[in-house]
Amino acid sequence: MTAVVNNYGREIKWTWEHGLMPGHVADGVDVVAQAQMIRLDTRRGSCPGAPNDGIKLTEFLHGEMTPANLGRIPGVIRTELLKDDRVRSVDVALVPDGRGGYSLRIDGVAKYGETYSLILPVADLTVGKVLGA
Repeated sequence: MTAVVNNYGREIKWTWEHGLMPGHVADGVDVVAQAQMIRLDTRRGSCPGAPNDGIKLTEFLHGEMTPANLGRIPGVIRTELLKDDRVRSVDVALVPDGRGGYSLRIDGVAKYGETYSLILPVADLTVGKVLGA
């Protein structure tokens, strides 16, 4: 039997809802997935040593948007997430929730072929009114 190699290390668990969770550990591809969430919750320029990384979704999505701007969001987020060299590919989609808001769906493939999926409740992040919708 071949042992599974953990290529991504271990870190303190972090969740979108609770932030850091001392006493809980993330390992394997979960480390990559949680790094993607942290990247989406970090203001650009606020991380020493990585001044061009981060996209604070609460700020990025706040305010009124045109349908064209809303359509560009997945590409902007995808570009940000691909900065992580542990990520081979990522698909990003805004999915209507049926109540006037959206969820952000991220399906990724990590460096060694592991897959992960994230669904972030964008409605909870105060997506501004979509103009012309």
